[in-house]
Amino acid sequence: MVNQLMNSLVQEKVARPEICGDGQDNDGNGQVDENCNVSNIPQDDNKSPQVEPEKEICGDGQDNVKCKVSCANNGQVDENCNVSNIPQDNSQSSDEKKNFDKFGVLKIHATKQDGEQWYLKSNPNDDPRYSPQTTLTKNSDGSFKVKSTKVRMGIFTSSGFHPEQINTLNHNKIAQAGFMQSPNDWRDVEITGYVKLNSGNNDNFVWYARGGRHTGYGSPQGCEGVAYKGGLFYSGATRWEKEQWHSGGYVFAEFGKNIGPIKGKWVGLKVIMYNIVQNDKTAVKLELWVDKSNNNNWIKATEKIDKGGWGNNGRECGGKPDQIITWGGPIAAFRWDGATDVDIKKFSVREIVPQL
Repeated sequence: MVNQLMNSLVQEKVARPEICGDGQDNDGNGQVDENCNVSNIPQDDNKSPQVEPEKEICGDGQDNVKCKVSCANNGQVDENCNVSNIPQDNSQSSDEKKNFDKFGVLKIHATKQDGEQWYLKSNPNDDPRYSPQTTLTKNSDGSFKVKSTKVRMGIFTSSGFHPEQINTLNHNKIAQAGFMQSPNDWRDVEITGYVKLNSGNNDNFVWYARGGRHTGYGSPQGCEGVAYKGGLFYSGATRWEKEQWHSGGYVFAEFGKNIGPIKGKWVGLKVIMYNIVQNDKTAVKLELWVDKSNNNNWIKATEKIDKGGWGNNGRECGGKPDQIITWGGPIAAFRWDGATDVDIKKFSVREIVPQL
């Protein structure tokens, strides 16, 4: 009877199947994983269990495939990805990023290295370089509403505005110095702003620079109010004007492109001015650009070169009759009249390196 029991146990042990891949002799014959194809079976080797690698994120320029526990990346970037069709988010220092300002607005001309820059802050009333002379109400989308019918928004350089530091208002002497108040006065600049005219007619948006306060009439006080002014009319017309002194020394260029009525929609306006040399003499290049569809697609609407012969009122302030405004001024400005409801956004003034 004992022999029968032993034979039964042996037969049962022999009959047990081999469990492939567990590293043990399951059928008791002294062999491990016999008759098994172990090449397709994961090996343990007493190591930490393998962890599913993270998936590669195509187009981010990083090696994402790595184990989540105790193992390194696989050393490949964007493997098995077709990155040619993936938009690249280049770093801020790339040439592409340098083509846009901090608001994402396309630059026509590059910002001067270590040059003057100003951007509209989220709380403009706390900005010592901003003299809005009007009430700004913040909209839910981050833009601002302006309901004043007479707007003069003055922007100072980092030196601020100090009229006591303006040593002379004689334009001939200012031209020799190259600036009105400080060496870093606004001269070669790109002035940008988006506006939405909700109500108003028969006037224009004007960005300008190269002078100070626009007060008084004629010499001497009015001689501070000198400027080149680029205007976008509510009708869509565009034009450059030159103010040789405030408020009677105006001369106007011909009208440029008309983009059509702008009421009820966002439009961008860029006013650009910079010195150039023509025939060994200093002249001033004036460019006016518009983004009529609020999509960063800027077109040049009009331009003008003041090389002399434009204007005849310069003697009022000690200059030539057609005095070219070759100097910088402490105030750049955004101006409009005759509108009772305007939204604004992305205002900026940048000192530029002209792309000649």
